[in-house]
Amino acid sequence: EPFAAVDLVPGPHRDPAPALPDADADAATGFRYYAKQLTQSDANNGGGFSVPRFCAELVFPPLDFEADPPVQRLRMTDPLGRGWDFRHIYRGTPRRHLLTTGWSKFVNAKLLVAGDAVVFMRRADGELLAGIRRAPRYPAVSQQGAERRPRNARARVPPEEVDEAVRLAAEGAPFTVTYYPRQGAGEFVVPKQEVEDALVGAWAPGVQVRMKFLDAEERRSEWVNGIVKAVDPSIWRMLEDRLG
Repeated sequence: EPFAAVDLVPGPHRDPAPALPDADADAATGFRYYAKQLTQSDANNGGGFSVPRFCAELVFPPLDFEADPPVQRLRMTDPLGRGWDFRHIYRGTPRRHLLTTGWSKFVNAKLLVAGDAVVFMRRADGELLAGIRRAPRYPAVSQQGAERRPRNARARVPPEEVDEAVRLAAEGAPFTVTYYPRQGAGEFVVPKQEVEDALVGAWAPGVQVRMKFLDAEERRSEWVNGIVKAVDPSIWRMLEDRLG
């Protein structure tokens, strides 16, 4: 299960913000990726994976469409360095790209279910990578009211770890947070300058706002305009917006 452990040091300083990376940096270096949320059919451990055409053309090596059927073997590496072999074939009516042999093994090993996402990547040297993003499955519950957990529920941060991080942060001491990527979740780490600028902003009901949404599957961004309806005066400056 991939995760990130981030060491943080509280501080009141407002340092100059570093230059943000170029949005086209990945394209310039030849790195490509595509993410797809799994359907029930994709997550069925007895079936295959339906590959979007754009993903096959963007990430996978070209197929020989003169062959009957067009087929190739793909070798991918996960974040743990383990290799996975998949059979990529173009077939069906209408014809579509599929991962067949090797897909069920990957689903079972990664404990994938519908709603999770798989991320296919290709480095500039042609190496193929496969990662996953888990979707939230259930709310936090007490031991007395604990529900049966889904098979992919192992990636959870213990409550005591969160409590310890909050305590240390309140004391101004260094602390560590653990992050498990989740499909559909917001950015876990955001630029410091953006947070500081937002905290000093003159937020009030009626202020117009603009939010950027990223569609991971389509690899495109959309902007939505809205109006602030209410402001929570806490340190987090929580806003209630009406978007449209």
